[in-house]
Amino acid sequence: MNLVNALGNMLYIKFDASRNDAIFVPSSGTSSITLNRWDHSTLFHEMFHAYQFSRSDPSDWGSRLLNNEVEAHAAEYLYLRRKGLLESGSIYNTIYRNSIGGQAASELINMLDNSGNILPYYSDTSIQQGYNNSANLLSEQGGYGNYSFDSTLSGLDALGLLQSILNDC
Repeated sequence: MNLVNALGNMLYIKFDASRNDAIFVPSSGTSSITLNRWDHSTLFHEMFHAYQFSRSDPSDWGSRLLNNEVEAHAAEYLYLRRKGLLESGSIYNTIYRNSIGGQAASELINMLDNSGNILPYYSDTSIQQGYNNSANLLSEQGGYGNYSFDSTLSGLDALGLLQSILNDC
């Protein structure tokens, strides 16, 4: 499947059941997503990476890979929550809440309202701690140990793209 994003770049979406993960491979000309299963949650996560890349300076992409994962997992978590797919008994509740990505996202997302604003009983420090905890969990247990992390970004700054999307919803 071919898609052209808003910047005019081509995005290929492929299926490869032999992979044990899904992946977004960015490029300034033609990017690709390879899925290991046809699943709207996984597709959403990888499409969010494509959106991140289309809105970033390509030279910054490599230095923020773990930051991008934290934000993509948070976006996926919100997507599932808004669709009502994290309700008790749902297959996504069982799978996603028990996954490292779901655990990493839930702590952070539960500090924000549906528009991405900090809930009144949390502070900027709480958000930063939640963000760092999410990054650490993904790095240590989620297979992202070799991903670069930009620690100069505050938690809210690093979630800026997600917040801008939420404000438009």
